[in-house]
Amino acid sequence: MKKSLLIVGIFTIALLSCASTSFGGKKKPDWVKKRPVSRLFYIGIAAVEKQAGRQDHIATAKSQALNDLVSEIEVKITGDFINQVSERAGMVEDEVKSIVRAQTKTAIEGYELVDTWEDKNYYWAYYRLSKGLWAEIQQKKIDKAKRIALNLYGTAMTKMAERDYSSALTFFCRALQPLQAYPADPLETLYKGDKIYLRETITLAIQDLISRLELIPPAGTQKVKMGQTIRRPYIVKPVYNSDSGSQIPVHHLALKFAFIKGAGQLIAKGRSDAGGIARCRVTKVTAQDKLQLIKAEVDAGAFVQQDSVGKIMRQTILNMPFPSANIVLAVSGLTAYIEVSEQNFGRQISLPQIEPAIKNSLLQNGFSLTDNLSKAEVMIKVDAQSRRGGRSHGISVSYVDLNLSATDMRSGEEVYKNSLNGAKGFDLNSFDKAGLNAFKAAAEKISLEMMPQFVAKMQGKQK
Repeated sequence: MKKSLLIVGIFTIALLSCASTSFGGKKKPDWVKKRPVSRLFYIGIAAVEKQAGRQDHIATAKSQALNDLVSEIEVKITGDFINQVSERAGMVEDEVKSIVRAQTKTAIEGYELVDTWEDKNYYWAYYRLSKGLWAEIQQKKIDKAKRIALNLYGTAMTKMAERDYSSALTFFCRALQPLQAYPADPLETLYKGDKIYLRETITLAIQDLISRLELIPPAGTQKVKMGQTIRRPYIVKPVYNSDSGSQIPVHHLALKFAFIKGAGQLIAKGRSDAGGIARCRVTKVTAQDKLQLIKAEVDAGAFVQQDSVGKIMRQTILNMPFPSANIVLAVSGLTAYIEVSEQNFGRQISLPQIEPAIKNSLLQNGFSLTDNLSKAEVMIKVDAQSRRGGRSHGISVSYVDLNLSATDMRSGEEVYKNSLNGAKGFDLNSFDKAGLNAFKAAAEKISLEMMPQFVAKMQGKQK
């Protein structure tokens, strides 16, 4: 009996021993059983389940352990800081946290792999980073970043004194670039003997500069013909409003242009020249709106290139109220003169079908009409003739053939030409009435097919 109890006891101890070891015989360490807590180290631990046929569990566990370590460092930059940055950059808090986490992980160094452990189902990794070493590394990086940023800030202030405001804005934005890896640090330093908080000072300098910039558009409304080539650019004058009240021209300032009402062809970006004059070059207006607007604004994206400034800094700058102004266009359609011949078996029909169809299409697309050829900008000429078909089961069939051409009266160039053959009409009694019905069919085809092509051509929507 005693011998049996002894055997059972030994077997139980063996089972317990196996339960506390991996398949390699190594006992489960304490850090796997219970997460360590330390005042001296940041700690990162992760466990990844093994998958049949895959060998990436080791790399995944180590990566997740580093993420866990980074999350401990992040604790210092939550709360009010996240709220403030989110508001300035116009970003949601989760996005800000994600970017900060990624920046921290990219910049992290000095960590060590303390241990790993695995059993049949999981692989564990344990990293740590000395808080003292991390603080020392960070401080060296921060000091270097502050020196670079302070130098760029000083250059920007020099450009301000020289009235080179575009360059000043460029250097202010560049000065933020070295600081983007330290979004939670106040970055206190000295500038000309005065204590400043570097990021805040630079940000306020950018805000003050752009608040003083103004874009002066052309006065009044600019008269434009829809679809007509516009040969002269529209002048926009960027100025800096000084404390004395004077308006100082801003040279080499990046601008962008876009239709915000209406549509047309234009060059979307430009810069003011050495005299502070920017030119908005519009090729054609292609929309029918009588009143159209082109927005001219400072191109903020030119100062914060995607590859040089982090997303938080970039969005903070882009979220600032850069100045803009509207160029107002008063758009009218081209004036058209129409000459239509509708001959039904050699006689002009008394109730035209094609002419009113063309006029309606033109008016619906913003054209105006004239009876005076000398005042027309485009002449449309149509020659339509009916011809007899045959009779089938007592029904008369007639056809209409036509040619349509359009001439630009400003250049004398034929700008559109098309033809239609065999528009069909029917009547129970006569070929004449069948011919009239064929003219109706031809008018419908012109409205649905030819006129949209012509209008697109004249409005610059079709080459």
